[in-house]
Amino acid sequence: MPEVLGRLRAARPTGIAEHPGTPFRLAWAVERILGRLPGDTRCLVRSVVLVGLLARRSVATTLVIGVLPGDRLKAHAWVELDGRALLDDGGSRYERLTEL
Repeated sequence: MPEVLGRLRAARPTGIAEHPGTPFRLAWAVERILGRLPGDTRCLVRSVVLVGLLARRSVATTLVIGVLPGDRLKAHAWVELDGRALLDDGGSRYERLTEL
């Protein structure tokens, strides 16, 4: 996963002018569009797509993977910008396992 994210973040910027609301608009679009597509569009896929879109706009983000404490392993992924979740973070129920 670090290698994939590294490649996404190393992509050439598009030169699109940055607007302060762009990360949130893109997060909304990723949720809305990927949620309607067939195939695996769970939280990790959505997070990687959003990281890639924002990296092309030179917006540095953090992909967070968290786990729910308990007997069964349940994991969740989301993207943060300056400590604010751009995608659903599970309502702080998840303990951070790693940040990429």
